[in-house]
Amino acid sequence: MFKKREIESTENKQSTENNLENKSDKKTIICFETCFNGDIVSDTDILIDGKYIGNILCKENTVIVTRTGIVTGSILAKKSIIDGKIYGPC
Repeated sequence: MFKKREIESTENKQSTENNLENKSDKKTIICFETCFNGDIVSDTDILIDGKYIGNILCKENTVIVTRTGIVTGSILAKKSIIDGKIYGPC
């Protein structure tokens, strides 16, 4: 469903990509220059490159907010990797 997109070759983004690929090929992605508003409950990893407004519940997997990612809301996840901006509890 989603095509793999090229990620800038910075060290953080490369390790982010590797982290997601090692777990499974299923993931939820909010791409750069995309704004999403609403709550997410997911059984897969979540990668946020764009802007997200709402709460994220991902108890068994990882939420990754890249350098270009902005989250306004709460994140509840097994593991969070934050390189962007979070406005709310994490």
